[in-house]
Amino acid sequence: RLEAMDGFLRRIREDPAASKELAKWGLTVSPHPISLTGRILEPPMMYFGQNQKEAVGPRGDWSRAATNKPVMTPVHMTKWAVLYPENKKTDVEAFCKSMQQLGRRMGINIGNPKPVPLPNDRTETYLQNMRAIIDPTVQLVMTVVPQMKSDRYAAIKKLCYVEKPVASQVIVLKNITNPKKASSVAAKVVLQMNCKLGGELWACQPVNAPFKDLMVVGIDVYHDRSLKGGSIAGVVASINDSMSRWYSTVAIQKPGQE
Repeated sequence: RLEAMDGFLRRIREDPAASKELAKWGLTVSPHPISLTGRILEPPMMYFGQNQKEAVGPRGDWSRAATNKPVMTPVHMTKWAVLYPENKKTDVEAFCKSMQQLGRRMGINIGNPKPVPLPNDRTETYLQNMRAIIDPTVQLVMTVVPQMKSDRYAAIKKLCYVEKPVASQVIVLKNITNPKKASSVAAKVVLQMNCKLGGELWACQPVNAPFKDLMVVGIDVYHDRSLKGGSIAGVVASINDSMSRWYSTVAIQKPGQE
């Protein structure tokens, strides 16, 4: 960025028209940007479960620590189900075993899921089988799909959000059959599931931090430009001192509403 600014100033000085315009205003441009002495902040510390912590490196990446250290608050999965094409049973079983092994490393106990093999990948087949197995005791439903289709994904999420509220995880088959990526994908899925079930992965500051009763709030708004559309506001806010627990809500404004 400094080189780009130096180049910009040089072009102004060397351009007769620009110099003439500045002269009309009685202005001159310094040949170099002002040099200031900056302050380098100490790297932040990430806090995990069982009083473990790790300083974040210069690249701001703590993914290795996240999958090798216990999460701050684990939610053990004792009753969950996985729906998958019946001809991919071996791949799905191997992926679930990998999730269980990685979960133990993160302090999360993951029981054996209820397997639900499907004869085909039609959207209605997924929905019918999900309706048959979801009850108030089910913690999470994982669906493995051959490829990502927006209409099928939307239908699955609608069922899990509205019709039969339950935590859900949709996984594309190719992501769990690639041996080079399967372990990484399994670790990320375990972390996502723990979050969806109300667990805490890590915190950026200790519980006894000097900031007390501080709430961090994030808001974003989506505006649908169609005639039938409206505006949707999403709000999320931290609810504890370590800012590792949160509450979220959605507000919808339809056309014509004030």
